[in-house]
Amino acid sequence: MSLEAGVASAPSAAQPAKPAAIASYTRARAAGAREERVRIPAAAVVPPAASPSSAPAPEPAPRWPRWLAGAALLLAAAAFALRRRARLQSNEVLAVAAHELKSPLAALESYLALMQQEGKAGGAADTRAWLEDVGHMRTTAAHLRRTIGDILEMTRLDDARIKLEPRPMDLAESARRSAEAFRALAAESRIELTLRAGPAPAWGDPTRARQILDNLVANALRHAPESGTVTVSTGSDGSGRAWCEVTDDGKGVPQAGRARLFTRFARLSPPLRGEPGTGLGLYIGRALARAQGGDLEYASGPAARGARFRLTLPSTRDA
Repeated sequence: MSLEAGVASAPSAAQPAKPAAIASYTRARAAGAREERVRIPAAAVVPPAASPSSAPAPEPAPRWPRWLAGAALLLAAAAFALRRRARLQSNEVLAVAAHELKSPLAALESYLALMQQEGKAGGAADTRAWLEDVGHMRTTAAHLRRTIGDILEMTRLDDARIKLEPRPMDLAESARRSAEAFRALAAESRIELTLRAGPAPAWGDPTRARQILDNLVANALRHAPESGTVTVSTGSDGSGRAWCEVTDDGKGVPQAGRARLFTRFARLSPPLRGEPGTGLGLYIGRALARAQGGDLEYASGPAARGARFRLTLPSTRDA
């Protein structure tokens, strides 16, 4: 074997190393270029803590107060409806009971009147006590009849079933008729009943006005002392409203009880004579007065003695 052939046929140890080094260098340069292309300047990098998108979201406000308020409103409405329904049902029961009592009461009064007439016709001395008893029974029956009437009137007011017929009227004429109706009772009780009627043109229901005044005069006669005075006066105020005052010289209404004076079943002081009222007269009177655009108020009598009730009514329809 020749030397040239030996040299040609034996591979050199340096030859294979050159291409491998070049490939490795090429790959390193390529990788470095890619790193340069994706490198981001440090100044452009925003710290995570300063990024607005990374700030914690605010917690939503609790919604339970809204639900609680809604539930409270529903409960209040339900309670109001239940109270109204109960009141209407109780008024219906009272109305039915009062109507049922009216018929036997009317028959009782008729029998008592007949018995009293027969006793007077007999003229016997031993019938005097019997006649007195009959008289007391008639008084009791009349009181029961007034009580039934007041209860019926109260139920009509509560149920808005009261009927009014307002028209031009003279409050002074209503006061005069009321005073005349109680003239005999005042004389029997030795009370001076005085009428001072000034011009009092008004717009209202004469029947209802008379109902209010009758109750005021009856109350004054029950609470005025013996040999006392009850004064009924009428007139018009500066605004043209008609008024009527009923004044007595009794004990008046205690200061502590005046706030309840016009409430239902208010009995603040026992009467000096006669049967006690139902405690509904002033409540009904104020409701009737206000339904006609007027009012019913209380004030102490002259020199802080007794009681003074003042009924006012509008003078015209549009007042």
